[in-house]
Amino acid sequence: MPALDGGGEYSSRYSSGCSRDSSGCIRMSVEASFLCEALRGGREEVLVLDCRGPEHYAAGHIRGAVSVGLPSLMLRRLASGKLSLPQVVRHLAPDADRLAALSRCGPLVLYDHAAPCNPHAPHAPSLMAVLSRKFSQEGRAAHCLTGGYEEFEAQFPEWCESSLPPTPPSWDSRA
Repeated sequence: MPALDGGGEYSSRYSSGCSRDSSGCIRMSVEASFLCEALRGGREEVLVLDCRGPEHYAAGHIRGAVSVGLPSLMLRRLASGKLSLPQVVRHLAPDADRLAALSRCGPLVLYDHAAPCNPHAPHAPSLMAVLSRKFSQEGRAAHCLTGGYEEFEAQFPEWCESSLPPTPPSWDSRA
């Protein structure tokens, strides 16, 4: 099982890439296969944060992931430094206890749709990029899932689940 917080060994064996943003924070990425191996192993609790909106999370997410969709005002305040990570955790009420405990000890993996962590994007930074930078500033390695949810789901559909009720089978009246 890969050790997502294994320091230098992780960097050489499990990171599919590292980059530095304009503030000097290191962005590490992790491949879908390594995340799946860590989830299967179960010996180390990985905190997986879904940085997409709540509707996308409900439609499908990685098993055990916590939705961290934030309103745009909170995202802007977090990006500008006017809001702290503990304040964001309190906003995520149902999962706040789990997030607070795990964000201090377990490895962190962030994902969104299929975009990589790109702090140099011409538009407003994504939630994933902002959270990655904030965790890095606090001394925590936050790994961005390469290929995002779409690639993970394509490779490991058995590790994905939906919060939506199952769709009833369609009935054809012509039969």
